[in-house]
Amino acid sequence: MRSASRQHGKGAIVGTVLTTFVLAMGIMALLSPAARASTGPITAGNSQTNCFTLTGGTDNEISTANLASVESTTGMTVDCLETFNNPAATWDAWDTPWQFTNGQPSGTESWNNWVAAGNSMILGEDLIPQAVDTGNWEASCAAGDYDSYATTLAQNLVSYGAGNITIRLGIEANGNWETDYVGTDPSDWATCYDNEVSAMRAVSGAHFLFVWNPNACYSSAASGGDLSSWYPGNSYVDIIAADDYDTDCTNNDTVAQEGFSAYASAGSPSLDSIQSFAESNGKPFAIPEWGLESGDDPAYVNGISSVLNSTTSGWSFQSYFDDGDGAEQLTSTYPNSVAAYKSDFADSGTTSPTPPAAPANLQASVNGDSVTLSWSAVSGATSYEVRVAGYAIQVVTMSDGVYADDTTGTTSLTLSNLPTTEGNGDDYWWGVAAVNSAGETWDAQTAAGNANEFVLG
Repeated sequence: MRSASRQHGKGAIVGTVLTTFVLAMGIMALLSPAARASTGPITAGNSQTNCFTLTGGTDNEISTANLASVESTTGMTVDCLETFNNPAATWDAWDTPWQFTNGQPSGTESWNNWVAAGNSMILGEDLIPQAVDTGNWEASCAAGDYDSYATTLAQNLVSYGAGNITIRLGIEANGNWETDYVGTDPSDWATCYDNEVSAMRAVSGAHFLFVWNPNACYSSAASGGDLSSWYPGNSYVDIIAADDYDTDCTNNDTVAQEGFSAYASAGSPSLDSIQSFAESNGKPFAIPEWGLESGDDPAYVNGISSVLNSTTSGWSFQSYFDDGDGAEQLTSTYPNSVAAYKSDFADSGTTSPTPPAAPANLQASVNGDSVTLSWSAVSGATSYEVRVAGYAIQVVTMSDGVYADDTTGTTSLTLSNLPTTEGNGDDYWWGVAAVNSAGETWDAQTAAGNANEFVLG
C-alpha cells in the first residue's frame, strides 16, 4: 500500500483511506518482455536461457574474440555456450570430450574455466562413436553392452568440474547424416538412450540435464514424424528440443518468402509438432540450433521467439548458431535480424527493465450506486493498481472485500454498492497505475495531483 495522501481537484480529502486494488494479469506476465529476458543457468523448467554456438577457437579453446563480438552486437552478457563432441571416431574420443582434454589453456578461453565460473555449457554427444556404426549396434546398446562407456564419460565430466552441464544425447537422430541414426529400429534406439542416461546418472557428482532433440522438418527415419516411437520416456528426458534453421526443407523457402506459419508446420516432424510433443509430455521446450541461412530475416527471428514463448510447458533454452558456417552470424550485415534478436531475447542481466507507460483512456461508467472503471492496456505492465477516494469512504482495506469485485486481470474494475454521505455529495476520485518490476506509473491526471472524477447517480 502506498501513501493515502493525494491532492485532488476538489481539495485535500481529510480522513480518507485510499482503496488499493491489484489486478494480476496471470499468463500475460509470463509472456512479457521481462519474462523472455530471464538469465541464469539452464534448468529443466522455464529458465529461458539464451545461448550461442560460436565459430573460431582451436582445439579445446573458446574464441574469446567471437564471444566479445556477439556480446557487442547483441548488448547481452553471454553466459551459455554450446559445443559438440560429435561425431567422435572412437570410444576413447567419445568418453573424453576434446573440450576438456589435450591440455587446457590458462585463460578465459578454457572450457574448464568457463564451467568453473558458473556459466552454462551444452554438449552435443551421439549415442555411439563412428567406429561402432556397423551392424546391429542398437540391439547391442539396448542390451547394455555400452553402459560402461557412458559411465566413463560421466566420471570424466565430473572430474573436469562439468557434472552440471546440459547434454544433447543422440542429436538429430531422425536424420541419416547422424552416426546414431534411429533408422528402422526406434525401440532399441530408445532403450539405448535410456541405458546410457541411467549409467551416467548413477555416477557420484553427476547432475546432468538430458535433451532429446529431433531435427525439425526433415526426417529420413522410418518412423518419420511419429515421435513417440523413438521417445526414450519422461523418466530419461529432461528437455525436449527441435533444431530448425531458416529454410523450409520441403521447398527451400525462407520465412521471409513463405511466412512463419507455413514454415513452422512444414515437414514431419514439424517445429510445431515437436513443440506440441513437449507440451503433451509436460517437458520444457528448447531450440538448440537455429539461425539465418539466406539473408536478413527478422520475421524468422520473431517467429522462433513466438514459438518459445507460446509453449505452455515453458522453454528451457535457445542457442543461436553463430558460427558463420551452419548459419549466418548476427552482425551488422543483418541489421533487422539483429534488432529483432535484441528485442526478443534481451538480456535482463545487462538491460534494466523500465517502468511501463502511464495508463490512458480512463473511463468511468456510472450505473446507480455502481461504477465500471476502465483504461487501455499498457505494454510491459504486469499488473495494475487502482485507487478510489471519496467523502463517503471512511476506512476500507482489501481484507474488507467491499470493492474487490473484479480481480480477473482485465483492464477494468466494477465497484458495486458504493456508499454515499448525505450533504457531502456523491463525488469520487480515482486513479490507475501500470506496474512492473521496475516500478509504477500513474495516469497523467493522478500524477499531477488531480485525480479523475466520477459522480454517482
